[in-house]
Amino acid sequence: VVDDPGSRLLAGEFHRVPVLVGANSNEASVLTAFGTDAEQAVSASRVDPGRLEALYPMADRERVAWGDAAFVAGARLTAKAVAEAGEEAYLYHFDYVLERRRDKVPGAGHGSEIPFVFNTLDELPMPRLLVSDADRAMARRLHSHWLNFARSGDPAGAAEGYWPAYAPARDTLLYIGSDRVEARSGLRRAALDFHEDRWRRATGR
Repeated sequence: VVDDPGSRLLAGEFHRVPVLVGANSNEASVLTAFGTDAEQAVSASRVDPGRLEALYPMADRERVAWGDAAFVAGARLTAKAVAEAGEEAYLYHFDYVLERRRDKVPGAGHGSEIPFVFNTLDELPMPRLLVSDADRAMARRLHSHWLNFARSGDPAGAAEGYWPAYAPARDTLLYIGSDRVEARSGLRRAALDFHEDRWRRATGR
């Protein structure tokens, strides 16, 4: 890795190919692997608490804010850079939780989209005990989108309005939730702008 990936993206130093990119709603779940949690991580970042509360008016703001800073804002920055270079990018936000886990976790954990993308829910020993028919249907649906993208560069198969290519002005992504899958514009836009601006200042970009 010869440079910061975000810096290379902003400089236009990347291959001109269609890109599918996104992040999950509970990316902060990965922090347990490092022996910490979102509150500690956000506190260490020295973000003004008042500013954080204004951007995230919810009880678990640290969890959402850390996920945005570490993953969600970066996914959007990637889509933005690719789109501004004239190539198509498709952005998603994965918030689907297994039916039998919805009262136990605050959102889709880091990496939890993988068995849906590859349609392998029943191949994993632990999740197999929890998987419902609705979960399997969602896996088949997402798997078809990723296959469509690999085949043609268009995950939705030219379904107008369902999953449009990313455009910074519209800021539209595909929201993949437990109750619905739909195109949404401006997902936490002010908060993601804040994280992107903070990163730009820190890196001199």
